[in-house]
Amino acid sequence: MTRIHDLLALCLRNLEGRNALEREETLANAVIETGGIFAPTPMGGFQIELHGVRAFGRTQATAAARWSDRAQGALAAQRPA
Repeated sequence: MTRIHDLLALCLRNLEGRNALEREETLANAVIETGGIFAPTPMGGFQIELHGVRAFGRTQATAAARWSDRAQGALAAQRPA
């Protein structure tokens, strides 16, 4: 496994069982700690880029939910068959 894979898996584990606001806070903290983007977009809406996964949404909550879905997909794609 790669470091990015490990960070992605850890971040997803940290999101488990959290409500929408807690997920947003957890992702914002992960960006602060490891780098990435957690910010409004110039055209409105919100973007999250963390551990090689990028997601956009009209709100922070939507972007966080999409990031989580995409991160799970990216993690599954990295697992050996």
